[in-house]
Amino acid sequence: MKKGIFKKILATILTVAIVGSLVPAKNANVVSAATTTETIKSNQTITKTVAGGTTSTFIYTMPKKGYFSVSITPISKIRRSDGYSDTYYSIDYDVKQSWRTYVDTYAYDTNGTSTTGNYSFAKGSKVYINVNTSQYSSSYNYTFQVRVNYTKAKNYETESNGNRKNADKIAKVNKKYSGNVSSSDVDYWVFTAPKSGKYAFKAVNSSSNSNAYAYANTYKGYKKTYYWDTYLGYGYGYKKVSILRLRKGQKIYFQVRGSSSYSTDYKLVVVKR
Repeated sequence: MKKGIFKKILATILTVAIVGSLVPAKNANVVSAATTTETIKSNQTITKTVAGGTTSTFIYTMPKKGYFSVSITPISKIRRSDGYSDTYYSIDYDVKQSWRTYVDTYAYDTNGTSTTGNYSFAKGSKVYINVNTSQYSSSYNYTFQVRVNYTKAKNYETESNGNRKNADKIAKVNKKYSGNVSSSDVDYWVFTAPKSGKYAFKAVNSSSNSNAYAYANTYKGYKKTYYWDTYLGYGYGYKKVSILRLRKGQKIYFQVRGSSSYSTDYKLVVVKR
């Protein structure tokens, strides 16, 4: 074979190899295994395709008074080499704010969309949503959606209110206040009696999930007003947590404690008797 012909054949082979390497994988716009960061807004849905072993961080800024939940939807897991579509896989995700982890769980493809409970933070607080794809599936591309579901609301709890010092205020009688607790969450509210008299403290489980429940208590300082916890079960209606005679200016702490493995929505009200 002549030297010139050999060079031409070799050049052709190299050209085909280079062009072949430029053909896109089954999922386009793939982000290589790494850590990516981007912002997400209220009620925005972002669809993302990344390689296995990628951590995708979404930063959400709390806009105003209200609450939000996070939804993660697995869409596909595709092997890049041959387009094989895997099933029965999961995507790990967590939700953090101010160094505290509020959610750490999985979204399974067979279950569809995974949605957290409701959370509320002070205006301007940064919330970090981290979505992780398995490093053991680096030869696959994962496609998923992340969404922040925000609802504007008054009289909603503000995290972190897990102690008396940071308790949210019940500013008015006969006014309903709302919140949400998970199995590891405790919410404190504080009521200051505007007048001397008798007051009833009531709470209700307002969740749509029949398996969600919580417990409520009232405290004078660090002392429970009753020995037992008030059970807030699904469909029970408002329960009387306590009826107390208070002096003007006296403070009562209203505590709601999550207990079930499900996120529990609740409402509180203080009624003048």
